[in-house]
Amino acid sequence: TGTVTGFNKAGATLELGFDLPGFVPNGKVSQRRNDRAKQVMKIGDKITARVLQVDTKPYGYTKPAQIQVSMIHLPVFDADTISVKLGEEVTGTVTGFNKAGATLELGFDLPGFVPNGKVSQRRNDRAKQVMKIGDKITARVLQVDTKPYGYTKPAQIQVSMIHLPVFDADTISVKLGEEVTGTVTGF
Repeated sequence: TGTVTGFNKAGATLELGFDLPGFVPNGKVSQRRNDRAKQVMKIGDKITARVLQVDTKPYGYTKPAQIQVSMIHLPVFDADTISVKLGEEVTGTVTGFNKAGATLELGFDLPGFVPNGKVSQRRNDRAKQVMKIGDKITARVLQVDTKPYGYTKPAQIQVSMIHLPVFDADTISVKLGEEVTGTVTGF
């Protein structure tokens, strides 16, 4: 068992409680070889892993002495500690993207996730087309997954973006209290 302490291009560094640091390469963080450590874990996560190799001597300047491991479990969260409800409106910050959508920081123990099909009213839009890292978004909670599914789907809060129209106040020529007439355009 170890704690994620950092990331580099090749994977994640771990504190395993030994003299040597731990390291999980990107190709060993899930069953999908294309997943990257940053996509499936964050600093401070506790993980369980299997030792693959113990390198007691550094190799040149690029590979330190380390214990190389393969992740066997993604973090599991206690459902009782998550204070978010289905249908609740939440505000979050975009922290990253993967093929399936965007990851969010919502202020809960669990990360947030917006699937591509829920990022706009047009179902073919992709998260990267609609938002960028650091954007603040408002969303509605669709699902709370406190346990990972296999090796590839982390515990997360799945949300759908809420799309509210934005209007330029200078182009609206109606005054408060003014009587207006309109036509019903739909139900």
